[in-house]
Amino acid sequence: MRLHARGRPHISLQTAATLLISAIIAGVLLIAYSSSSTALQKEVLANLENRAMMLARTVAFMPAVKEALENEDKDSRESLQVYTRQLLTVNDVRFIVVMDMNRIRLTHPDPVQIGGRFAGGDEAAVMTGKSYLSNGEGTLGYSLRAFVPVYNNVGSQIGAVAVGISMNDVYAKINQTKDVILYSSIASSIVGLVGAIGLALALKRKLHGYEPIEISLLAHEREAILHSTREGILAVNPKLEPIYLNRQAEELLPKEEWMRQPELRELVLYVLRTALRCYDEELEVAGIPIMASIVPLRFQQETTGVVISFRDMSKWRSLNTRLAGLSAYADALRSKSHEFMNKLHVILGMLHMKRYDELRDYVAEAARLHQSELGFISRQVKEPVLAGFLLGKLSLAREQGIAMSVTPDSYVPKAADSSILQDLVTILGNLLGNAMEELAGTQDGRIELELDWRDGELIAEIHDNGRGLPPPIEESMYKKGISGKGSDRGLGLYLVQQSLRRLRGDITHHTSPETGTCFILNIPYAGEENTP
Repeated sequence: MRLHARGRPHISLQTAATLLISAIIAGVLLIAYSSSSTALQKEVLANLENRAMMLARTVAFMPAVKEALENEDKDSRESLQVYTRQLLTVNDVRFIVVMDMNRIRLTHPDPVQIGGRFAGGDEAAVMTGKSYLSNGEGTLGYSLRAFVPVYNNVGSQIGAVAVGISMNDVYAKINQTKDVILYSSIASSIVGLVGAIGLALALKRKLHGYEPIEISLLAHEREAILHSTREGILAVNPKLEPIYLNRQAEELLPKEEWMRQPELRELVLYVLRTALRCYDEELEVAGIPIMASIVPLRFQQETTGVVISFRDMSKWRSLNTRLAGLSAYADALRSKSHEFMNKLHVILGMLHMKRYDELRDYVAEAARLHQSELGFISRQVKEPVLAGFLLGKLSLAREQGIAMSVTPDSYVPKAADSSILQDLVTILGNLLGNAMEELAGTQDGRIELELDWRDGELIAEIHDNGRGLPPPIEESMYKKGISGKGSDRGLGLYLVQQSLRRLRGDITHHTSPETGTCFILNIPYAGEENTP
């Protein structure tokens, strides 16, 4: 089978015959157009110009027009507007505008334009008594215009009439006439076309080249590739050999390196084996995060390859980082607002009861908590996104009755590269969220978070006093879909592992039913300052 052969390109006899037929048809059409289109265009344009000029002269000599321009009577001008609108329909023109010597419109197809100055810039000559044709653009678009002056009974010019035909209508009439010639040319070529096709089919039966099924398969592959994505495209055959990649894919990675990427190779093998489609899979290729979709190529119930479409997620991650910061701040503000309202209610109640000593102690305790939490976080965590995130988690833990704390010696500088913040928030958010779920509804639940930054590395420890991890879950908890909390779970720690892989960090843990669970993270983190 020659389907995947890449020999020297050649043109089959059937293709040559088809090209010859196309050339004959094109030649006939070209001759027809070249011999008649110019004269036809001039004739149609001249007829339209004569019609516009004759109508403009007819309107200019109408007594109603002269009366409206001389007397400035409202009723006469309204009657004139109604009459000119009737003329528009009867004569199939775009507009009939009567204007005075100040170029103020008395009539217009759009009543809103009446009373305004004529637009286009080509009406100056008619105010000097000249009749002429012009092409211009006004409030109704580009049009062919005929200008005729209006004189009173004593021979003095009192205004002008402009009649316009839309150039779109002009071109439409020209094209309609051209179509007649085109159809005639096509009809005269049908006999030659039928004969040439019959000859090509007869010769094809004697050829031993590509079969129609092979051409159909090639066309099917190309169509699937072109329509699968607007960005990077990579096509792979069942032998995991790239057979096509576009410019975006080549810029990201050389052709021979694509199938050496372990995550991508695993997904491609899965699609080849199952013929299922995978959409929006987050992968890392050459250190660059991408969102990939993998679609099988199917022909006659067989999988003949896959098409991989992808887009660079770097910009998306930067945007997600900003959104995560805003979301964290919003959560923190919402929790603080809720706490503040509760405290105001307590203060109001104590004032009503005149319990001033207890009120003083309560306010002092509230101030102490504020200094120990909000003040501490803002001093020790310089990265706004992370600070807002932690404030939100602290408030959420307090609402759930969980004692969450950040160790006093914790410190995090502002990140030199904000692109890592999305993954960092994902890691801490999932680990803290798991700890809160574990302690929900328990007595004396505690979570301790320590953040230690030194020498360009962030060491984070998250410890809870829960029940610990069950051994079956502990062995495979970083795999997708593995969870001890029921079905449709098991995504959080998988995302933690993926984010750590992108950040080139690592994670360890120890757990027991007596002491709870502690996760230790080591993450490269370049800060904007060298020391705390």
